[in-house]
Amino acid sequence: MRILACFSVAAIAGVLALCASLPVAAQFHDTWLVSQHTCPGGSGTDALFQDPDGRIWVGCGSAATGYGLSVSYDMGASWEPPQATPAGILNEFRVSSISLGRDGHLKIAGFDATTKNMVLSLDISGTPAPGAVYAATPVLVGVAQVGRQFHVGTYREKHNRSMAEALTGASVLHAPDGTGSSASDWTTMSPGGQMTDLVVHDNRFWATGSTISEPPTLFLPPENQNATAPMTPAVPVLPTSWSGELWGLAVNGQRLVATGVHQGPTRGKILVSGPDPRDMNGYAEVDISAAVLGTPSVRTWGRGVCMRGDTVVVVGERRPLSSHTGLVLLSGNGGAGFSDITPDDVDSTVSKCLFMADGSLLVAGSGGFVGVLPADAGIFADGFEGPLIWRETP
Repeated sequence: MRILACFSVAAIAGVLALCASLPVAAQFHDTWLVSQHTCPGGSGTDALFQDPDGRIWVGCGSAATGYGLSVSYDMGASWEPPQATPAGILNEFRVSSISLGRDGHLKIAGFDATTKNMVLSLDISGTPAPGAVYAATPVLVGVAQVGRQFHVGTYREKHNRSMAEALTGASVLHAPDGTGSSASDWTTMSPGGQMTDLVVHDNRFWATGSTISEPPTLFLPPENQNATAPMTPAVPVLPTSWSGELWGLAVNGQRLVATGVHQGPTRGKILVSGPDPRDMNGYAEVDISAAVLGTPSVRTWGRGVCMRGDTVVVVGERRPLSSHTGLVLLSGNGGAGFSDITPDDVDSTVSKCLFMADGSLLVAGSGGFVGVLPADAGIFADGFEGPLIWRETP
């Protein structure tokens, strides 16, 4: 096993040369490169993003000390908290969502209990280098009205509208371009349930939802792109017969993939649509414990999903949270089957993943855990599809 405390581009090349002759499964397990980001204590990684200039950003939104951001300028080898102006604007901001705005600025969403900031815009123009200072301006500021002040779970922008959904509860705010930053100027929406993840695909909003006592649900864009409401009410995902949250969502032109947990027995689940995500009867359900790990008695949890073409990665955890906790699962056939490619001896929940611009897989989780599977390890059966700028629409 070759797990490194820190690494560089040269180190990646060296590891790839060493493992080039290994079977693919062995390569996946043995070529992970591991580092630590700077989120404090046991905070989880609630947001993960790579911007067009290659910087990697993580959000520290969980746990009592879960404030602020962490950024890497060297593909995850080292990390630092970014400096922003006004000074201290990120110090008590619980970051749960990071995305790229239409203006090319980074959109940081979560909540600051003192300033009531819910979404900030971070100007990332200029040369990306350690020590850079980023100007931050409020995009959405809460007001003391029902449904207009909450910890934002996910914030996304499409070409003419922005949307923020609450981390807890069913509050949603949306607004067209040009709306002011006060939440009193935004429009409230009652989606018919709690959202848990929100993405943009085909210039439309898609979301997952549910609670521990409800069936998993989807929030789909209206078929008529000129409809006034940006999303339809909650739709139960059939034919599932269990209750629990869906925590991660990815959508592309071929399918929708969501992951979460059947709350009662604590069984991780992966839901994969057919070509039409609106066809609820076209969804296949994968049980992580039984179908992927082959051990139905093991309790598991799906936390996040990323997808590029037919390559799907689902991340999560085993329960109880202890040694060998993390899970990283790979499908090369659009979710028809998954393999366990988890780095050895990972005792952290793995909560987020993304495919970086060079084709490497990046995963992150609790306690600052970061893992990189280099591009040439072979996870893309047909080669890498090229860099993406709009990360919500792979």
